[in-house]
Amino acid sequence: MDKRISKLILLFALMLIFYFAYSIGLIDSIRDINKFKELIKDSGGLGYLIYILVYILAAVFSLPASVITIGGGVLFGPIKGAILALIGATLGASVAFLIARYFARDFITKNSAITLYSEKLK
Repeated sequence: MDKRISKLILLFALMLIFYFAYSIGLIDSIRDINKFKELIKDSGGLGYLIYILVYILAAVFSLPASVITIGGGVLFGPIKGAILALIGATLGASVAFLIARYFARDFITKNSAITLYSEKLK
């Protein structure tokens, strides 16, 4: 697949995730833990997806995941919370990797310590 098409697909997927998070009021409810609990409980089965989405966003933006993991245990119980946290962490790491690979690759290779060091050796 062409690199441009891959970048556009990834960008579209991220935009879709952010639109979904905004449209259901997730962005506003994350600020208040009680609203977030209410949103998860009122969403039923969709609450699992919302939790995973929050975990993905935390992984992409390098936010601490321990609070989200503990929150998942409180909201869903220890077993379901651990499973959902594992799914969210795995998907979040995958999305962060894809962003780094397709969008930030040139920046990272240009500014990485290994590249700078190897240029000094020349």
